[in-house]
Order: sequence, then C-alpha cells, then structure tokens
Amino acid sequence: MYSQNIDAGTTPVRIARHSLLNFSTQIGLMLLAIWAIPIIVSGISEVKFGLLTLILVFLGYFSLLDLGIGIASTKYVSELRARGEQLQLRQLAWTSLLATTGIGMVAAMCITLATPFIVDSLFNIPASFAAEARTGLYVASISLPFVVLYGSVRGFQIAHEHFGIVNFFTAAIGIGQWLGAAILVWLGFGFTEIVVLIAVVRIAVALGMLTTVPMLFQDFFSRSPRWNFRILKNVLSFGGWVTLSHLVAPVFQHVDRLMLAAFWSLAAVTYYSVPLDALLRLLIVPTSLTMALFPAISSATADERSSQEIVSVSVRIVRLLLYGLLPAVLVLVAFSDVILTLWMGSDFSAQSAPVLKILAVGVLFNALAQIPVTVLLGIGRPDVPPKLLLIEIPLMLLMLVLLIPRYGIVGAGIAWSLRVTIDAALLFILTSRLVTGFDRVRDRWVKSALFVLIVLSVAFSVVVFDAVTTRILFVGAALVLYAAGVWLFGLDGADRQMVLSFVQRVRPSGR
Repeated sequence: MYSQNIDAGTTPVRIARHSLLNFSTQIGLMLLAIWAIPIIVSGISEVKFGLLTLILVFLGYFSLLDLGIGIASTKYVSELRARGEQLQLRQLAWTSLLATTGIGMVAAMCITLATPFIVDSLFNIPASFAAEARTGLYVASISLPFVVLYGSVRGFQIAHEHFGIVNFFTAAIGIGQWLGAAILVWLGFGFTEIVVLIAVVRIAVALGMLTTVPMLFQDFFSRSPRWNFRILKNVLSFGGWVTLSHLVAPVFQHVDRLMLAAFWSLAAVTYYSVPLDALLRLLIVPTSLTMALFPAISSATADERSSQEIVSVSVRIVRLLLYGLLPAVLVLVAFSDVILTLWMGSDFSAQSAPVLKILAVGVLFNALAQIPVTVLLGIGRPDVPPKLLLIEIPLMLLMLVLLIPRYGIVGAGIAWSLRVTIDAALLFILTSRLVTGFDRVRDRWVKSALFVLIVLSVAFSVVVFDAVTTRILFVGAALVLYAAGVWLFGLDGADRQMVLSFVQRVRPSGR
C-alpha cells in the first residue's frame, strides 16, 4: 500500500492544522528539556553535561550536513507526487536513501578517526574526563548513519504531509533522550550510559521511520532501476545551496560573541548570549509554519492554479505571523527587566535588559523572513538565501567593528537586529520579483507598518514607569485595543474566515 492523496481540507486550514501540531510537539519537548536538564546536570556534573551537549551538537551539525538531501527530497517528492510520476518517485526514494546512508557512514568514520584529536587537542578536555569523552564520541558516531538516514525519510513523510507520523517520531526522540536520561540519572547511571541511550534511541527511531517508506511509494521493492544519477545530480544541486546556508549560518551565530569577547569580556558574551538564545526560541512559531508550508509550495509548482493559491496563502501567513508575534514583542520589550530579574536575578537584568529590547525587535523580522525563504526553496531557488548571507557577512563585520567597541552588548544587539532586518527586507523584495503574486505582500504594508510602529512605540514608552502594575495596566489596555484594531482593520474578510475556520476545526466538538 502506498500513500497518494492525503489532501484533507482546504490548503490554508490544512497548513494551519499541521503547523499547530508541529508547534505543540516542539513546545512540549522544550518544556520536557527544561524539566530534565537540571536533573541530568545534578546527576553527572556540569563538566560532563558540557560533554553531553558537545556530542548532541556534533550529531545535530552532521545531520544538517547531509548535502541537503533531506530538504531536497521533500522538494522533489512533493513535485513528483503532484505529477503522479511513480517511477521517478521510487527512484528518488532509493537514490536519496542510498546516498544519505553513504554520507552518514563517511561522517561516522571521520568522527571516529578524529576523536583523539577532538578530545585531546581541539577542546583540550581534562585527562580525568578524556576516556569518557572518547567513548561518548565513538558511541555517537555509530548512530550517525542512522541520524542522517532519518533526515531523508523524514523528508519523505513531510512531502506526503504525514505530520502526525513526523511529530510522533520527533517526540519519540525527545522523550527518549530527555526523559530517558533523567530516569538513568535517578537509577544511578552516568554519562556513558546516557550517551548509549541517546544513540540507541536515534537508531531505533530511524529504523522505525524506515519501515514506513514502502507505504509511501508504489511498488517500492520493484526490480526496476533504483539508482538514478540524474536524480542524484538534481538533488545534490538543490541540496548544495541548502548546505551552503548551513555552513554560513554559524558565522552569524558566533562572530558577534567572539568580537564581544575580544573587545569587552567573557562576561559580556554571557549577558548578550542568554537573552538572544532565549529569544530565538520564538522561531519555533515560524519554523512550525514553514515545515507545513514547504511541501505545499513544492507540490503546487506543478500546477499554475495551485501555485497561485499557495502564494496567496503564503502572503496571508506573513500578515498573520506579524500580527501574532507583535504582542509577544510588546510584552518582551515592556517587561524585559522584570522577566530577566525573575529568571536570572537583578544584577544580570541590569546588564542584559537593554539589549533584550533591541534583540526582540530583530527576532520579529527574523521570524517573518522564514516565509520568503520557504517560498524560494519551494519554487526551486535555494541559491538566493545563501547568496544573501555571503553578501551580508562583510556588512555584519563592519557594523560589529563600529558598534561593539563603543556600545558593548547593546552595539552587538543593534548590529544583529539591523542585519536580520535588512536580510528580511531583501528576501521579501527578491521573492516578490521572482514569484508571481508574492508582491501582494506589499498591498497592506502601510497598515502593517502602522501596527508595528504603534506597538513598538507603546512598548518602549511604558518602560519609563518603574511600577510594574502601571506597566501591566498600560500593556493590558494596549493589547485589548491592538486585538480589536487587528481584527477590524488589519485583517480582511478572507483572513477572518481562515482564522474562524481553523478555530472551528481544532476546537473540541460539543456534547
């Protein structure tokens, strides 16, 4: 049996439903990690938890460096499904699986061979922890081929819009990793056993996901040719640009922190990194949306009518995402000092609250930028985002050199927020030129800009009040007026209908 038609419900409501499922899973796993991490740290020590984090980073980073085959598979499976080309679908599946298995095995061998250098030289891990660190990396390398293979199969499921299956296995990884590790600590086990558990969970989930593949493709085990070099060339061509994005992105993640350490201090890095890393969790919202939007855009490219519908939906999502995130930015800016005091203490808040306000604005535009990036990937232009990133590197460096020596972490926050805002603007401009109909995002830009200005003005104004209760009253009144204004003037009839239809579908039925 294979899956061919899974289109249930209208496109906007279907995307909204899938996005809510993605979001719920990510939020649940994040809360689980927040609960489990202190337990694990207390059980294995801060140093060994640092080693565990390092291993998870290696697994995550190498899973991204699958030459982009996972994302490319989603793109091309979606297109071929829309066209009904079963032979090419089967060949694409086999080609992707074999290629990612090979990449994973090569990566595993590289980590295995490099483990002594990583432990003894690169990170200079103390001798008392070196043996466990080597064992952990060796065990993690065994699971790496399965981790990379999982990425491809996950791409197949996303292309078929089987988000229930995708989120089930995603939850299985998170629960097995965090809850399992906490249980092991409670039972008296240590670092090595936790690494083994994580590896076993990743392998088991990958094998479980692999068993779903024959149900996705007609005659999957047919003796017809399974390897297709032309398909591999297309997949690697698309995936190569995605990989370039993954390689360039860490530059923006670390260069500001490195320059803060060079010009100011390591303490400044902490005061800057904590609020930024926390704010980036807001990207769970657009990521949940784009995960559902990407296969819909990819499949729609095969049909002009569907293509125009999905572009219209994308434009609408930009507007709804903006209106949905603005209240969060208002609260973060207005109560930055209160939030940080409750979380990290008053001394920390005094240093970090000013930069949190600035970074919150940047994260808003960074979140909006995820939609045009997804549209560009969906229409087959994965080259645009990494090219922009390469152009922005010298701009970012220039701003950091000019701002950090004079303004410290606030200067770093201004540079980061300006860079992501410029990036978002360029992405919207280029997508409007490359995608017919996406320029409609500008139709209501005056109203959208007005809402942004009003919300930010209120947010930065209420901070002058020292009394938290006064701020709460002002922000509460502003949110009520904002909700009414958005519903009456920000949304059009189709927007309201989309929201109401989604609410009706996700709301539990009455007796």
